Amino acid sequence: MLIKVSLNEPQLYPPILRVDSNVVTGKMTDTQGEFWQFFVKNLKPGRTYQLSLKNHKGAPLCQPWEFATFPDRNSSPSQFRALFI
Repeated sequence: MLIKVSLNEPQLYPPILRVDSNVVTGKMTDTQGEFWQFFVKNLKPGRTYQLSLKNHKGAPLCQPWEFATFPDRNSSPSQFRALFI
């Protein structure tokens, strides 16, 4: 999954995205350090993950949030909700 963020304050060093126990270093996508992307691998279907974004020194850049993956394609969920921002 590719997660992109835009930050109020430019970052000189790559921010760190933690997805449960996985750590992903950001890749800058502009020349000012305001836009970053994170490619998160090996997410399991039908699971909720805790995400947190921190600067290179470990200070939080925003509040942690939850993210749920789509159900497995062979499952038959009784309901489904999606939010796109």
